[in-house]
Amino acid sequence: MKRRDCLPCTAKKKSGEPCTLFAQQGSRFCFWHDPSKATDRIIAASRGGRSTMGKSNTLPDAEFKLDSATSISTLLESTANSVLKGSLDTRRGQCVAYICTVALKSLEASALESRLAALEARLHGKTIVEDVKTWN
Repeated sequence: MKRRDCLPCTAKKKSGEPCTLFAQQGSRFCFWHDPSKATDRIIAASRGGRSTMGKSNTLPDAEFKLDSATSISTLLESTANSVLKGSLDTRRGQCVAYICTVALKSLEASALESRLAALEARLHGKTIVEDVKTWN
């Protein structure tokens, strides 16, 4: 059926304006205004809300530690690859990226706190045993 053969939907929108969609074949209404399609509309809306277009909403079962820049980088790389392959929803990927950003800032703040405590201890003549790795 060609578009020019379709009649406009005869229903009115909630605003009172006429519907701009085309009526279904053999009906005066479009899918969204046809009273006989009420159940189908509910099912369609439900499926649309749950649709992930074949994408998984979870990362692989591996546990990722967020205790170093290297481990965070590994998680980001895995997430980016999953999003690019289409096996992970972009919203989940954005969430993981945000969590990684917060974790990196937390690691930076922790390292700065350790360095500051060591400097203050040296300044006041005290000795604090620090893990030298956290200074780098």
